[in-house]
Amino acid sequence: SHRATITWADRCINRSVSPSLRNLLSPRRIVLGLQTEEWLLPKGLSREEEAMTDVLDTYCGSTFWNASFLDRPDPDLTVCFERTVLVWIPLAFLWICTSWQVLALCKSRHIGGTCSRLYLAKQILAGLLFLASMAEMILTVMEDYEAIRDSTTNGQSPVVFYVNAFLYLLSWLLVMLIHEGRRRMDDKNSACLFIFWLLSAACDLFMLQTLIRMAIDQGGPPDL
Repeated sequence: SHRATITWADRCINRSVSPSLRNLLSPRRIVLGLQTEEWLLPKGLSREEEAMTDVLDTYCGSTFWNASFLDRPDPDLTVCFERTVLVWIPLAFLWICTSWQVLALCKSRHIGGTCSRLYLAKQILAGLLFLASMAEMILTVMEDYEAIRDSTTNGQSPVVFYVNAFLYLLSWLLVMLIHEGRRRMDDKNSACLFIFWLLSAACDLFMLQTLIRMAIDQGGPPDL
């Protein structure tokens, strides 16, 4: 009777749950006289949340969230989650907390301060990051152009590659404007930028450890 009950429940889940939602379900082992796998439905997942998950899956080209990743002996996050949420958090903080500084820079007519070595180093670093983001976007466009010409490839890159590169382009421009604004006000430090760099480093650590794990498992650099 236990086997019949589990088989009936498994059929109901497979029929009623979409493929994208099934990726969210975490397999667990239960003991009812025998061992089998049972898919546990996440609590409180509405149709709107399922639709949003489908959109993010398409946006990233991979699964946005999979709870089973956290149940493993070495818990991890999905690559899609790291490319979206962990990218949006520091960038959103940067744009929300520093936009007023750009507005003040546009309204201010005061030009003071000197181009110190620290200021030049900050601007050079932000400029290099800007060029890196531009190179990433150009490389993605070239890869997609080759994919269109060659039908044997795996298809075009997900939208997240373009959006992230564009967001970083604007963000590094904003950082350079903030540096210029602080120089004109003879203020070398910016608390908002300091917190932004801390958030960026903390979020990038998750992606770094994911890349290291994938490289160890695959025996070489992972192809993301």
